[in-house]
Amino acid sequence: MSVTIFVHLNESEHNDFDIITFSQEMEKKYPGSKLEIRDSVRYDLCWENYSNQYQFELRMDQKRSTFAIEYFHFDETMDEYARFILWLASFFGREKEVMLLDEIDCNQLVLTCENTTDDIVKWLQEIIN
Repeated sequence: MSVTIFVHLNESEHNDFDIITFSQEMEKKYPGSKLEIRDSVRYDLCWENYSNQYQFELRMDQKRSTFAIEYFHFDETMDEYARFILWLASFFGREKEVMLLDEIDCNQLVLTCENTTDDIVKWLQEIIN
């Protein structure tokens, strides 16, 4: 999917985000993912994976409160993409307010522990249709 999707923690900063743990979990779940530290004003961390099984580009802002999914390839259904989004949101903590936003901030969805992959897929379908 080529529309940038943001998984955003509704806080100005998230200083206790554990980049090392996240990177280790990323490698376990999506083997072959590479972390690149970029000289960027806003999004300085980038995880990429262009293997046969997974293809995505994920950035994180310097305040550690927003993931930007720049690219995510799915074969048949969006379920895998929805699971990826829910997995990312889990790193912000269940008690925190996490929002799903599209690149022009017209479509928003507050993510809670009640959300299912079906909820995310429906939201994604509204964006691309």
